[in-house]
Amino acid sequence: MKNHKIIISIIVLLLSAIAYILVVQLIGITLFIPSSNSMAPVIRGPSPWADIAIVRTRFARQKLQCGDIVWARINFRGQTTDVLRFVGACPGDPVPEGMPLHDNCRVPEGFFVLLSANSTGIDSKEFGLISSKDVLGKVVCVLPTASLCYR
Repeated sequence: MKNHKIIISIIVLLLSAIAYILVVQLIGITLFIPSSNSMAPVIRGPSPWADIAIVRTRFARQKLQCGDIVWARINFRGQTTDVLRFVGACPGDPVPEGMPLHDNCRVPEGFFVLLSANSTGIDSKEFGLISSKDVLGKVVCVLPTASLCYR
């Protein structure tokens, strides 16, 4: 009887892993839990309950618009980290104030300006323009875990 329960548990675990792989690989959906409050109050970080962003990893980067929230991989002061940020400017848009100016003062093709939701987060004012290949996903939904936990 005990072996039967172990076998069932292993089968359930394997089916869960297969389902997760199908969702991540085929549909292109993943979860992102922010490690800071740099996007608060839009998306809360880890204290005491972090919101969960549902991110679509299969998306058309050329269809991103200002105001979209994206998951991006940035390199800042020699460290690579994953962040959630607003798209502040798209290719062809004017470079926003406070940004290091570029030759034509427009965002070049293949790049974006990313902005934090508040002054505590680093954004393109510090790390510059970000290549579209470093935009890993587009946030499609945010689950506010704090409001779920305190009801």
